[in-house]
Amino acid sequence: MITFRFHFPAGFLRKLLLVLGGINILLSLGTMVFNRLWEHIAEYRGIVQSLINYVLVQFNLSTENVISSWYSSMLLLAVAIGSVIAFAADRNTGIDAKSHRWLSFAWLLFGTVFAGLSFDEAASFHERLGMLSELNFWGQGALGWAYAMAPAIVLVALFMLAFGWFHVRRVRPAFWLIVLGVALFVSDPVLEQIEMLLLQAGAPTGSWARFAHDTLVIVEEGGIELFGALCFLTATIVYVSNRTNGSGLKISMEPATAILVTRTLTACSLAGMIFTGWAVSHLPAGDIGIPDNWYPAAGLFLLAVVLMAIARKPSSEQTGFSRSTLGLALAAIVFSAYFGANTYAYLTWFRFDVLRQIFQTFLAAGFVGLCVAYAGGNRRAWSLISGGALMALSVNVAGIFPAAMATLGAGLCIEGVLRLNSFSPHSTRTTGLS
Repeated sequence: MITFRFHFPAGFLRKLLLVLGGINILLSLGTMVFNRLWEHIAEYRGIVQSLINYVLVQFNLSTENVISSWYSSMLLLAVAIGSVIAFAADRNTGIDAKSHRWLSFAWLLFGTVFAGLSFDEAASFHERLGMLSELNFWGQGALGWAYAMAPAIVLVALFMLAFGWFHVRRVRPAFWLIVLGVALFVSDPVLEQIEMLLLQAGAPTGSWARFAHDTLVIVEEGGIELFGALCFLTATIVYVSNRTNGSGLKISMEPATAILVTRTLTACSLAGMIFTGWAVSHLPAGDIGIPDNWYPAAGLFLLAVVLMAIARKPSSEQTGFSRSTLGLALAAIVFSAYFGANTYAYLTWFRFDVLRQIFQTFLAAGFVGLCVAYAGGNRRAWSLISGGALMALSVNVAGIFPAAMATLGAGLCIEGVLRLNSFSPHSTRTTGLS
């Protein structure tokens, strides 16, 4: 069997909110600083201009293919994962008489919505769909995404509120967090339309209109989107903690089932890369998000979650994580950001290109080394080592579909971790995330 344990004590939630809330504020401030400096970019020269263009831009929430957009996407993916865990908590602990058992399946729809939002955050699909003139039934030209997606936004918001009321309401803090998250998300397109109206009315640099526009961008991208997602993530954690009475949730699976699920997700990801690439080529130009980057970023993020949810010691309870587990999980997060921020696509860092080569070599060698250390000489580690080798190649070999290689590598790594942590039904090995 393979057993996962998810434990969210009060101390864990406080630390999580402190860390993620701090990152949200940091990225919001980074967006403000970048926008201010970008208005006067022509006044800077040399290394200062390069730092603004290539380093500070990574903290800008209003652009795509940077660290901040990767973080926003993975935060939404974390909500999707939390929704699946909430579903498992309902099924494992049972449903009381005040609710219907079938309602727990709505958690899977909840998670699907947020997985889609995570993908869209990286791929900019809603902006591209908004540019389709066919969606405008009242005149010529494109409606824009806010109007084109309005029916879907309303339906999803109503679904979340209804699900919260009929199923999550018994855990009141989780319910009100969902209500707050919906309110924040629904206000996002409204604020974006106000921003567009300010620009269309003319907002020269230094004017009150430009100041209002730039302020709304920070509020929308940082205050609303990031903290809205954090509300939903906190809601799932609070719900799971309440349903399990704070003792944590254990999910056991047959190794063959877990590996089949992993291979299915990997195959769907590779097929998805082909389909979304075709879709982008047939859609009008919108924003500059790159769909291919989401698949390896999501796969590697999932690898980190799996690593932290599986124990390496056959003990009744896990009290900590080994260095190899923490190291490989951290490496997976770094690789996820590397692909999610489109860093791999830069063939040169110009005057800093030596640093790029050193970074890529260290990243590749370090990941393989951590895979070997995690395997610990186990004969069942072939898929983990193969996945690590593919990850190394995806960093250093250009022109051979690196995103697809990394996606396959992430899938092999997850399968390898599952194989290494499968055990006899009579074993006492458990898993933990605490």
